[in-house]
Amino acid sequence: MEVYDPAQVLDQLAPISAVLYGDVAAALEEADRTVGPLIKPTGAVYIRSHVMRLSLRIRLSERSLPGWGLGGNPALSGQLHLVQADSGLLLKVLKERRRTYPGGVPPPGYNRTRREYWRNEPLQPVLPGMPRLLPTDGWTNLLLLWDLVDAMDIDQGFTLRVVHTLTPGSYGSNVPIDLSVPLDASGGLWESLQFPGSDDSEDFFVDVDEPGQAEELVV
Repeated sequence: MEVYDPAQVLDQLAPISAVLYGDVAAALEEADRTVGPLIKPTGAVYIRSHVMRLSLRIRLSERSLPGWGLGGNPALSGQLHLVQADSGLLLKVLKERRRTYPGGVPPPGYNRTRREYWRNEPLQPVLPGMPRLLPTDGWTNLLLLWDLVDAMDIDQGFTLRVVHTLTPGSYGSNVPIDLSVPLDASGGLWESLQFPGSDDSEDFFVDVDEPGQAEELVV
């Protein structure tokens, strides 16, 4: 199967990147107001993740997202996907796990459907002058990962990035990825990205490690 040039992935994400960042920030604030009083005395931080995704879904449903729609079943712990059907892109919204798993990318656990979502062909940078490739079947699966700088203090800020996984990984090591792109409030970060093969020496791709070993199901 032919797969995307990574620059094409960024082209499709660029129009919604600032909206995603702003709505994630607002959804996190709403989730903290709603369940923060329960989290602080109990440490049950997983509740925030569920409520945040529900809030984010409602906000995004009221937005104009050029070319993108919403998917996933909110009854399943607030499950939320963004779908770009014309380009074959799926973006699953999840909590990053920097304090629990190497590299922060959550593993899929044992569920077969989730494991297949994490299993993707590598993105293929296109050399200058060559036409870009399009997928001939299937989807290009991405993760939109958010995390708080301090799990107990939302005022310390949050991180947000898009990653492309290659395999489900295994216990104890990083989930292998070949793309990790941070989002910020400006929405202009995409314009500064350079990829291997360009004249710029900075490489925004992540080295692919041996498959990691985390099998725990995450929320």
